[in-house]
Amino acid sequence: MTAYARAGRVLAILIHVFAMGFASGADDRISLDPALREKCLKVLRAGMAGEEFWPAIHAAEALTLAGHQQEVIAFLTPKLNSETDDQRRCGIARELVRAGDRSARNVMWGILAGDKPHGHIHAAESLFKVADIGDGQAMRRAYVQNENPILKLMAAAALTRVGDDSARQTVRELLQHPEAKYYAIAAWVLGQIGDSTDIPRLKKEMERVGDPVPRANLEHALAILGDESGQKALERNLKSDQDIVRTYAATFAGDARLVNLKQGLVDLLDDRVADVRIRAAQSLLVLAAPVILHYRVQAAPVIQELNSKFCWFHPRVAAMPGFGKGEQPAVVMTIQKHLSANDHYSGLYYLRTDDLGHTWTGPTEIPELAWQAGDNGETIAVCDVTPGWLTHHRKVLAIGVKLRYSRQGDQLLDKPRSHECAYAVFDPVTNRWSPWKMLALPQTEEKFFLVAPGCVQWLEQADGSLLVPIYYRDAKGTQYATTVLHCSFDGSEMRYVKHGDELALSEGRGFYEPSLTRYQDRLFLTIRNDTHAYVTASRDGLHFDPVKTWTFDDGQDLGSYNTQAHWLTHSNGLFLTYTRRGADNDHIFRHRAPIFVAQVDPDSLQVIRATERAILPERGVMLGNFGAAAITPNESWVTDSEFLVSDKPHPHGADGTTWLGRVFWSSPNRDVPTK
Repeated sequence: MTAYARAGRVLAILIHVFAMGFASGADDRISLDPALREKCLKVLRAGMAGEEFWPAIHAAEALTLAGHQQEVIAFLTPKLNSETDDQRRCGIARELVRAGDRSARNVMWGILAGDKPHGHIHAAESLFKVADIGDGQAMRRAYVQNENPILKLMAAAALTRVGDDSARQTVRELLQHPEAKYYAIAAWVLGQIGDSTDIPRLKKEMERVGDPVPRANLEHALAILGDESGQKALERNLKSDQDIVRTYAATFAGDARLVNLKQGLVDLLDDRVADVRIRAAQSLLVLAAPVILHYRVQAAPVIQELNSKFCWFHPRVAAMPGFGKGEQPAVVMTIQKHLSANDHYSGLYYLRTDDLGHTWTGPTEIPELAWQAGDNGETIAVCDVTPGWLTHHRKVLAIGVKLRYSRQGDQLLDKPRSHECAYAVFDPVTNRWSPWKMLALPQTEEKFFLVAPGCVQWLEQADGSLLVPIYYRDAKGTQYATTVLHCSFDGSEMRYVKHGDELALSEGRGFYEPSLTRYQDRLFLTIRNDTHAYVTASRDGLHFDPVKTWTFDDGQDLGSYNTQAHWLTHSNGLFLTYTRRGADNDHIFRHRAPIFVAQVDPDSLQVIRATERAILPERGVMLGNFGAAAITPNESWVTDSEFLVSDKPHPHGADGTTWLGRVFWSSPNRDVPTK
């Protein structure tokens, strides 16, 4: 056995690709008949219960990817409590986190930060796979040391995955290491965090590699990055006479979305090696599922302010293509002050960045959108604002809810149109905002007594008309219903045309705070309720399928309730942003932190749990009403502010920060306008 072959057995422990979408970008899926699907699951369940530890962990990973997370948690939790070996504890904790038990992160963090080096590599590698490095201090110590190149590699991979692009260069440098056990792992990492520019690098290194085991790692990295020669090599490797090469090939066939290898993978379900069978079953189930679009997240503060009288609230952004530096978009962020009374908001402010969020101006008060005086000492204000770019008019349209406040800051709801749809326009050429206007609706004495397009995501259609979700109720009701307004817009005036299905629920306050998006040829609506979050789909944005509760792909309730959710839509994938229970966050009001992002299966309307990432942190307080929007083909943003009306920071770290969470996509979003 060669030195690398021995190291390869160590590398086999490290192999996994979290969520890839490099290969074709197409929505290619294979079909599995019930008997074949059941055979795959049988292989995985037998593997998880088997005597070989690491194949069992790989089987747990595959069952999670196949949507059987609760089964994995039930099986692994007692093992974590009894296991004493740090390397194995990392593997168990990793799969618990991937299956949804975020409390197991503490195990990996503690091992990486501890004095015993035995588990350091496995901790760094496992945290890389779940994209969670905690406060990052232990990971950075692992990164800057030079005594252990594999630990440095895994730390570089983990830091890259959470947004440190400079660490990627370290991986590229280690690809040139003279020893196979190092450059092969570097190749494996680049297959996950690299891009098309790494294809020539990998091919150059292959010129010096004769041993088929390290060569397979370079070939499979090329396959994942979309290189045809690498894909053909992976196909050959499925029939290798070396067990470890077959294992690698079976793993990466799914990650590279090589749907043409279905039969080869089916054949490997009967392989004599357990790990080969497990990886083949995993890839078959992955290829039968939606294409997973790889992404990474990064959070950074926009502004920070502690004040005993207010905190910033409702930060939401809209990109203005071509108005920033270097032909990039400028971005405006609308934001308000949450005052001391509940749901009492100031007039509108805004910030602006011309360099994609690296520097900001503001918050700047908008005189045209400030409070107005009403009758009998009332204050007229607009809150819950969502801005968006209009491609037809090259302006920003901001839509929110007009409301009436008493002198004490209480909302007044005794008259028709106390809540109504308000809108204003920002012209980036003149850098000016129009005053608020109100959308005229029919039946305002009856059906549309109160109308609120609050915190909603709305859409501009191809013809320039608008689809605006609202929630509403009549004068006597206590529950809201949801519908979508079809409106015309001429660049200045919105006009009601018609509205769609009236969606109602006789539970709690009904259906409210809906958000709408378009993905491929369908439209999707997510809706808030007091006890659950709901979702439905439509062909025209007006007539919807029966509403269902949001669940994960294992059928478990998403755990989101009594708060809003929003969409991030990519040309290659549909994503939801949300908060939920079960995230080691029972101390947070309504579990409103952290904020998560995850991919959605558009057919089943379920959140794919294995793709979930925390994009904005939990620091002891809830996060307020947030926004989510596409910015460039390569980035989408999630924005929110910490709900802290105080002049002192929270003991767990909250300090009045308004956050910008960036989602970096592995492939360009073709649906984002650039001009």
